[in-house]
Amino acid sequence: MNVLNHKVAIFFLTFLPQFVNYDYGYAPLQMIVLGLLFIVLTAIIFGLLGIKLLTTTP
Repeated sequence: MNVLNHKVAIFFLTFLPQFVNYDYGYAPLQMIVLGLLFIVLTAIIFGLLGIKLLTTTP
């Protein structure tokens, strides 16, 4: 959904580095893990929201 949106890339490059701990190892790998965690959580939230909206009667 946001693959081509440049604002998402800017978000990841500015927001996620503050959660990277350089004492825990390779920083780019930590960024990838945080990005994947964000994607998974977003998919879960959107999926649950979609299910809720489909099962709710107007």
